[in-house]
Amino acid sequence: MARQSHNVEKNAVLELVVGVLLILVLFALSLAIFANAMTKPLGRDEHMYCTAGALMSQGKLIYRDFTYVAQLPYHPLLLGAIYKVFDTTRYLLAGRLVCVICDILTMLCIVLVFRRAFKGHRIYVSLFGMCGALLYVYNPVVDYANGYAWNNDVVVFCVILSVFLFGNIEPDKKSRFWYSAAIGVLLTMATFMRMTTIVVEGLFLIMLLALPAGRIAGRIKNALPFLVVSLILSIWPIWIIVQSPRAFIVGAFRIHMLNSQWLQQIGMVFEKTQMGIALLTQPGYFLLLIAFGFILVAVITNSLKHKMPNLLIAVLPALIATFYFILAFGLPTIWRQYLAPPVPFIIIALAYPLSFLRETAAKQGRRLLYIVGVVLFSMATLVAMAFGPNNLDRIAMLGNSAQWTPMQVHSISKDIAAKVGESKLILTAAPLYAIEGGCKIYPEFSAGIFPYRIGELLTDKERTFSHTVGPKGIGVLVEKSPPAAVLVGIEPSQFKFLEEPFRAVPKEDWKSKTYGNGLTLYYKP
Repeated sequence: MARQSHNVEKNAVLELVVGVLLILVLFALSLAIFANAMTKPLGRDEHMYCTAGALMSQGKLIYRDFTYVAQLPYHPLLLGAIYKVFDTTRYLLAGRLVCVICDILTMLCIVLVFRRAFKGHRIYVSLFGMCGALLYVYNPVVDYANGYAWNNDVVVFCVILSVFLFGNIEPDKKSRFWYSAAIGVLLTMATFMRMTTIVVEGLFLIMLLALPAGRIAGRIKNALPFLVVSLILSIWPIWIIVQSPRAFIVGAFRIHMLNSQWLQQIGMVFEKTQMGIALLTQPGYFLLLIAFGFILVAVITNSLKHKMPNLLIAVLPALIATFYFILAFGLPTIWRQYLAPPVPFIIIALAYPLSFLRETAAKQGRRLLYIVGVVLFSMATLVAMAFGPNNLDRIAMLGNSAQWTPMQVHSISKDIAAKVGESKLILTAAPLYAIEGGCKIYPEFSAGIFPYRIGELLTDKERTFSHTVGPKGIGVLVEKSPPAAVLVGIEPSQFKFLEEPFRAVPKEDWKSKTYGNGLTLYYKP
């Protein structure tokens, strides 16, 4: 009895130590996520996302009043609401903080899924959850893609939180209806941020219908709250689209496709196979896939003798990860960030299989498959940390907030406004620098450089109702509404020719100032 009591106390101490370690690791990783977002250089896409949010906070409507490319209305609505509520013009900082919060919550969802899978085994929860969080934050592609003020981080969080909520559904309890409704809210919001998420929403609907509920009427009843809230939340974005259907079609599809073709023509598009191999064979990513493959085979082998519990919740994240892989390679062009969304779902897809292998190993007395799976999972974590980003250096940079990218952008914006005057019109393909300082922009450049690149490929009518202009139209644009300043230097050297029509606008008596990041402002004396 004394020995048993000693073992219980020893386990309690070990659980406490490992639990505290998990909390410390999660805190350090949260700092790393924040540091990543604050130290990333300004991305081109961020001009469009932040500007759309700012214009919506001013009462303007997406599509009808300004250009928005390839995406749907709920993300600019989210940013616009945040800008309005907090009464801030620090648009980039607020946009990136939204992503930081979503990334931290995504990491916590990973831990919570492992907690659900290893319910009652606190040491396993802490150790496996810690590895899952480390694999997420240290994944090289996730590190590259996350932290920008765009819709990627929010969409991934909505989907992974939906997976966690689905795993908490108990078919015999009334709470299942609230979970179903909450999943509908999250996925409809995500779908009307990034339209490809509609496939994931459809997958969840199938899973809700597949929950044990006796007759078909019971299954439909489980999915009904999901369907009702999805329909309700679809009303506003559909109404927005109906206001300007032609502008929506041009912005969401035509401009996006023409940009892809333009990039292919100039040789800027990566070859899919080569790009995929380069990304998937990065050490941190490669070993994660190896661990996933082995554990999947081990589970199938064990399932021949023992039925796996929680099969739906075990299969769901694997299906989502598969969809994101198919999407990444199925789009006309593949970019590095496209292989980031599958990562958190690959990680949580390991939770229930690892728990199943542990339980079957205990019953059968054969622990080889489980041990190998744990070793691969642990090795993937260690390799990801060894070859991943240097988060310690980034965290150290947080001490100097003046060097944070959002702070630098805001400082330049305020300096521009001081020289030009607030509410003055600025011609630039980098609208964020203008609006953060309180200046005005041309609606034709609300989405940055993307519509401008292919503006000449659109018809006159398409350019008119989609608020788009090409290089040849700059002269007419500034003749109608002369700018008080011109900001150039946004494009890299290979695209410098795109800004030549901008450089022709300033007069000889205009003053100029060049900033440290290569931007040059020409303004009236």
